[in-house]
Formats: sequence, structure tokens, C-alpha cells
Amino acid sequence: GPSRVGLPLTGRPNLQNGLTLSALTLVVTGSPQTAKIAARNFNSPGRKLMSVETLNARFKETNRIEFHAGPNDLVFARLSSDHGQADVFLNGGHVTDLVLNGESILWLSPEANYLPGKAIRGGIPICWPWFGPHPDNPDLQSHGFARNLPWEVAATSSTDNCTAISLLLESNDQTKKLWPHEFRLKLTVELDHQLRVSLKSTNLNESEPVVVGGALHSYFSLDNIDNARLSGLDSVSYADQLDALNICQQAGPITFDREVDRVYLATDHAVTLQDGARKVLIEKSGSQSTVVWNPWIEKATRIGDMPNDAYQRMVCVETSNALKDVRTLKPGESHQFQQTISLATDE
Repeated sequence: GPSRVGLPLTGRPNLQNGLTLSALTLVVTGSPQTAKIAARNFNSPGRKLMSVETLNARFKETNRIEFHAGPNDLVFARLSSDHGQADVFLNGGHVTDLVLNGESILWLSPEANYLPGKAIRGGIPICWPWFGPHPDNPDLQSHGFARNLPWEVAATSSTDNCTAISLLLESNDQTKKLWPHEFRLKLTVELDHQLRVSLKSTNLNESEPVVVGGALHSYFSLDNIDNARLSGLDSVSYADQLDALNICQQAGPITFDREVDRVYLATDHAVTLQDGARKVLIEKSGSQSTVVWNPWIEKATRIGDMPNDAYQRMVCVETSNALKDVRTLKPGESHQFQQTISLATDE
């Protein structure tokens, strides 16, 4: 059947409506090999990235999506809806900012690096195709390479209710040095009264399966870590990454008075992050693991691109495919996980 890069989204703007001629080369039929050829035509290695002017000429949605040059001329798309605003950098396919109903939801380091090939500290970095240390090669960087590479715009769309952008990262000579597989990775960001971020992995190998892990490594802003409570994981088992993955069980809400680095296991639960009066609801799909991280005092001083006291104003709650939650994809198969962020209301 047809393989389409733009996902039809029931009840939401159909990303195919925003496809341009170049993106249409990715609407293909037939085998994974055919899809692979089309993908290469779209995102071939060495292809020059589009300028801000070209991106706006092709993908701008009036009053909804516009492209800008950020620090060091890194390009980002600014999405707007009736309820808020989100910024998405093409470097790393990285959501860096989210405002809902006037509330700033994500934490972004004031010392973040905005350099090609460097991950941006804060927002929602993409960990892929592995989470944490590489399972076999400790010389490779943690969390994979997707957050370090330039992505290309595939489509944009907007309706009265929702604004959406779709980005692509394809296998090329650079990625094969790190991970010897053919793949397509698609990021979809949708903004209305909430933010939905989905990551879809497709195995384009001719015959070899691949094992894919990853995470949406979301940094949430806090007034003060002392007042933060994360609920929804009561009685869920977790692997403590500070204690050789020792398995423990959560009792009550998670609070923070020391470094925390945990992978909550076999859970698809929504969680609520309460910071004083504000509550942020974090829902997910396609994921059976949730990572919770705060570096606390000592580790924060060792992280070069964040202030020493930043641990007081952020916590990571990550939709993940981590540890045993990795997915094996046969040739032509795909897997998608999604994180949905909204302001919780008391009912």
C-alpha cells in the first residue's frame, strides 16, 4: 500500500494538505526499497539546507507558522494557535519553547549552545535511536544522534483550531557511520490548546530488522523544585539509574530533595506535574517507560551548558522507549510514540 510521510490526522489538520512538490516525492507505493529511493531523493546527503526566505515562501502559514533565524543563524519555526506558541529548531528537530494560555511550560537553559551539530540544552531534545549509553559501544555518545543533526521540513498546515509542522531525518553517510541502517524518522508537532509531539521511526533496510529506542527528553520549567510534585506513578516499579538499575517501587507522588534518575517500567500512565498552583498534564502513547530526571546540586555544576542552580527550576519527564521498552522493527515496519502536554484543570 502507499507509504506517506504526512500522517492523516483524524479531526486535525491533514499534513498532506501542506505538502510541496519535493515532499510529494515521499508519497510512494511498493516495497521499502522504493520508499528508500524516494526518501534519498528528498533528503540526500550534502543537500543544502533551505534559507529562511525559501522556507517561508514554501511553508509559511499566515499568522500560524513562520520561519526565523535564531542564535548563530540556526533556523526555527514559530507555531502559533489561539491558545499559545511553540518554537521548533531544525537543528535536532528540537522544540525549545512552549507557551500555553500565557504560561511558559518548558525550561530552556540560558547557557544553551546554538551550534550546528550540538544539542540544545532544554526544551524537548530527541534521543534516538538509543536512549542513554549505546548498548554495545561506550565510545558513542549517549542518546543517539538525532538531536545533533539538521532536519528538513516536509509539511506545514493550519486550521482555525490547530497548527502543525512535520520534519524529516533520513539515513545518510553520516548516520551510517554511527548506526549502519537505512531509516526514516519523522517528527510531527501539533499545537492547539495543547502540544502533541510524535516521533515515527521506519525501518528502510532491505532485509535486516532494527532495534530502536529513544525518548522525548522534555525539560519542564518550575518556580522551585522544592514545591514540585509528580503524580500518576504511584506503585509503579522503576529502575534506579543511580543504583545500578536496582528495581524499586514508587510510593505516592514523586518529590525532589536529591538527584533523581529513574526509568519507570511497564507504564503508559499519564502524569501530572504540580508546581505550586500550576498543574501540567503529560500524556503519552506508544511508550511503556517514563524517565524522570533532575541533576541536583553536584551534577548541575558539572554540566557545562546550564547554570549551577538550574536544577531548582527544571525537571525532566520523558516519554521513552528505554531499557526493555525498545522496539524491534522488521523491514518496512514503523513505530510511533507521542507526548501530549497541556495545562491541567481541576474538575
